[in-house]
Amino acid sequence: MNQGIAIALISGIAIFLFAYLCLGTFGYKKKNERGFSFLSMFPYEMVGETQRQFLVPIYVAIGLLVLSMVGSVILMETFHWPSYGLRILGAVVGGAYLISMALMVTLMVLPTKYVKSHIKVASGYIATSALSSVMSGFVLLKVSSFSEVGPMTIGFVLMALGLMVFAFMLNPRFSDWARLEKEIGDDGSVSVVRPRRFILAYAEWIALLNEVVSLILILIGLLISQ
Repeated sequence: MNQGIAIALISGIAIFLFAYLCLGTFGYKKKNERGFSFLSMFPYEMVGETQRQFLVPIYVAIGLLVLSMVGSVILMETFHWPSYGLRILGAVVGGAYLISMALMVTLMVLPTKYVKSHIKVASGYIATSALSSVMSGFVLLKVSSFSEVGPMTIGFVLMALGLMVFAFMLNPRFSDWARLEKEIGDDGSVSVVRPRRFILAYAEWIALLNEVVSLILILIGLLISQ
């Protein structure tokens, strides 16, 4: 696995994710005159509710982010796997990341007005994001043979991240994600608004962050084990 390419891809993931988030939040604020809340707003709102002039740069940042992530999965498969079984397992992990990426991009453009579709995609995304982390951790533990401290530590961190995301899905509040709150205005009028913490919205952001961090960590783990 080429070290220079790996570092370039890791840097690309970090830079393009940062660009997407900065452009999205700034474009949303310019259009709506209020800040974007990661605790109550969905990824699709960062794209769909942004000022028009920011759309092309946001789409470019998303495209380059996805390309960097796909490139990282392809590079991961060039690692010199110690055994055929681990090579197959590595390919399965790569496939899980690719499926997760496809679901991630879908969530960036799929509004919640398509309730059933959004719930299915979001649930699948959170699950595959968590599964990718756990499987990545397992792969690193097998590669390190529990003897190389660096890869072994990263492996345990990855498994912990994945299990935490899985545990998040088991939160009873997750099944009650659509609950809204009443807000009384100064004139006594009552309106229905999202709570400050909308569990499905920030669950999607947690899954996105987990996927990006996990992909970076497994690349680093494989780099220091070769």
